[in-house]
Amino acid sequence: MKNFILYTVFLLICFPAISQNPQQTQRQTEPLEGSEKVKFWRKMVDLHSCFKSAYSLSRTYRLGLGVEQNFETAFRYLKKAAESGHPQTLYGVGFFYYRGLGVEQSYSKAIEYFRAATSQQHGMSAFMLGLIYRNGFGVERDIAQGNLWLEKAKELGNRQAAIELLTDLPERPLYFVENRRIPTVLRERKPEAHEKITHFFESHTNIEGRYTGILITYDWSGRYPLKESFLDVTFQQNGSNVLVRWLQEGATEVVATATLTDYGLIFNEGAYYKYDHFRRQRARRWNFVKATLSQINQEEAMFLHGNLHLHTPETGKPGRPMSFVLQSKQPQNHFAERLILDTEPKPVLSTDLVLVYPNPFTDYLNMSFTLERGSNCVIEIYSMIGRLLHRKMLGQLSLGVHHYQINTSWYTSGSYVLRLICGDCVYSRIVIKER
Repeated sequence: MKNFILYTVFLLICFPAISQNPQQTQRQTEPLEGSEKVKFWRKMVDLHSCFKSAYSLSRTYRLGLGVEQNFETAFRYLKKAAESGHPQTLYGVGFFYYRGLGVEQSYSKAIEYFRAATSQQHGMSAFMLGLIYRNGFGVERDIAQGNLWLEKAKELGNRQAAIELLTDLPERPLYFVENRRIPTVLRERKPEAHEKITHFFESHTNIEGRYTGILITYDWSGRYPLKESFLDVTFQQNGSNVLVRWLQEGATEVVATATLTDYGLIFNEGAYYKYDHFRRQRARRWNFVKATLSQINQEEAMFLHGNLHLHTPETGKPGRPMSFVLQSKQPQNHFAERLILDTEPKPVLSTDLVLVYPNPFTDYLNMSFTLERGSNCVIEIYSMIGRLLHRKMLGQLSLGVHHYQINTSWYTSGSYVLRLICGDCVYSRIVIKER
């Protein structure tokens, strides 16, 4: 009887139901490295192959709950937990392969684990298979098959699948449309696939000045470009200390301090908000972590080629692979007149609610926007060195659609920044004046 009781306790410890909800990542009791709880889990894994303890350790290292966050260690314990065949652990391993967290990115291995979990009616895994086939990530694109997986996920209660089915186009464009605002000289240097750039600059290198160019966002494997964004960046440098002004199309403006080191431009602070395919109603915050830079000198100009590394503040997971190509402009000696007026990021208005046309423009620029609630609104236009050129106080506007036209006949040819501020939300876009 005593042995039976001990065996029952062992089963209760090692095989309780693992949460089916992948969003349950709240930081609860935070064990410390070397604490009794962590020691106990490790002992249960090493001596008894306890899958629940392996899953708990994986979660601890994935979220950095009282330990240094380590995706490699998290994956190792999660792979051990998946030997139980529990669908949530199978999904977890598939997700690590899908994103390349702590392991070499592999869509084929992700599909293998997602299929195994879906065979046990795991809705989130079916949703991931739907995304893979709709976008053609690592497989031949098959929207019909992708929709079938999404329908299955929806039947299993996955709300994200229901939303994705209402979306006409997948995240990866069917036909990639190049951004016409990107100069040909930069487009010729644009990488077709993501390249990991080795940082070329030393800490004493002078990079001060203004640069404009293109930022390309790729899928998790780095093989498929998803989006091009116009980019305007200014560096003000004092030795290895750099003040960065980062203006990216479709995101809030950023002013951040950074340190130029021999292995990258390390951001001390800085974040922006932007919408994406899965966050259409509420912008996601991304923290700036690091940029690697390489210099290309040509007769006509100097170019910077690099990678941008972002992390989510909630979980510390890295963002999608990003590459940029920047062309130097005139040195910026009046950085105090910077474009960025707010060092704290503000919520951004959805691009689905604002229409700016024509762009490029000539004598007039039109703006139409939809307010989901009454707000006090202001329209502003700035030069690229941050000088205010136009401000129109619109006052308190009611919810609904609003239209305004701005006389730009006196503007010289070039790029400008248009800002719409409504309440505590802001929309920014680079607009171009043609002759």
